[in-house]
Amino acid sequence: IGLLSALKYKIPERLYLGANRKAGTPFASYFLYPKKDQHLDSLSGQLYEYVANGAKFLHSSGKYSMLGKGGGTGEESLDVLLVMQEKNPFPLHPDRAEGGDFIRKGSIQLIPSALKVGSNTHGDSYGQFGWDNYYGKGSRWIRRSVLTKEGFLIVSDTYTPSSEMEGGYLGGPIWHLAREDGQKDGPRAESWFDAPAFEHAWWQKSPQRIRLTLHPGKGIRFGQLRQKSSQDLDPNITSYAYRPVTPGKPARFLSVFTPYPAGTLPPEIDTVISDQGACSVLFADLKVHIDPDGRWRVMRTQSRN
Repeated sequence: IGLLSALKYKIPERLYLGANRKAGTPFASYFLYPKKDQHLDSLSGQLYEYVANGAKFLHSSGKYSMLGKGGGTGEESLDVLLVMQEKNPFPLHPDRAEGGDFIRKGSIQLIPSALKVGSNTHGDSYGQFGWDNYYGKGSRWIRRSVLTKEGFLIVSDTYTPSSEMEGGYLGGPIWHLAREDGQKDGPRAESWFDAPAFEHAWWQKSPQRIRLTLHPGKGIRFGQLRQKSSQDLDPNITSYAYRPVTPGKPARFLSVFTPYPAGTLPPEIDTVISDQGACSVLFADLKVHIDPDGRWRVMRTQSRN
């Protein structure tokens, strides 16, 4: 966890996942910033960079993402968990640009006890954070992430709306993948998305791609949306999943990113979310498990170890 004023105030600023800083090591980073104001309101658990295999697959860290000039997108311009009233088409949030979201602005609070990081001897890492009053007083969002040494990123979200959120709300994760020809706008039946990398490291001569798989739980819908890019981000396509959320009842989502070389098939995976909220992702010779209490483990076959 990176700190602002590390010696005096020790303010959590960013959460980093990664085994080390060596070239080729996968890493992912989230913005935290516990105190919100007009300038930093959008930086609330936003994943701002994800790199694996020498390729950048997620990148929504543009400081002008929320401004009207040169783009003018709203809350859905960030890689976060989005919540909005069902009268509006998900994920086009009605509070645009500098106006921000009045439900979040000045209300959300970082949960210090939810901040956790960890790693193991195999090169896997874990990070967790949470926000209270997230889209409504008394609501809570907890995000738990595992980044494996292979570059697989597993993100588990739990959102619990408060009793004040009556009248119908929708919630779900939104991710911004790189654009390419053939991507279609609108709802889709498939729970997976595929895209090229935004860019590659100088040493990576082989083009890389990313497969995003979202757990197909009951009542969850999927889709993609092309929208204008702000002036300091590459063109991207908003990929999302959402479902109705009920006051007092946890809504759970699971997103899995699997990088792979272009021209090959992406790894096959299977996802499970138990009634208690435990999440598991099964690869051919790798299994990742995340418990609701923050315990996590990565299990490999002998050939992987």
